[in-house]
Amino acid sequence: MDNVGDQPLQPGQPGQPGQPEPTAQPSRAKAFGGGVLKRIIGLLVVVGIGIAVALFKASGATAPKVGDCIDHVKDNEIKVVECTNPAAEMKVIAVVGNQSEAQFDSNESCRPYPETDASYFESGGRGVTNGYVLCMVEK
Repeated sequence: MDNVGDQPLQPGQPGQPGQPEPTAQPSRAKAFGGGVLKRIIGLLVVVGIGIAVALFKASGATAPKVGDCIDHVKDNEIKVVECTNPAAEMKVIAVVGNQSEAQFDSNESCRPYPETDASYFESGGRGVTNGYVLCMVEK
């Protein structure tokens, strides 16, 4: 009779010949940690996108649409205003996207709109060469 200490081995106990060794269970801490990290990163991405959208909207940096009225604030700065606002000087008749500054300078962008009195170019941002052109008529 095999004894471990003073205790006899019982059939079915680990270490007995013919009995499989117990298998280690996968660590839940590792699986849990990986999932939490992914969720935190996902949450940070969503929050970052939300902040960027809020800042974009707060800056007033939205492209005017056809029918919007424009106030020429100063130099190269315009602002969309209600058409009933006395400051409204121009009305947008076309928004031509994916235009280069060269196309704008040559008046190519608004050529299909012969009634155009003025045009305005807005680039896509720092390092971006293309943008949109507003074709406008006096209000």
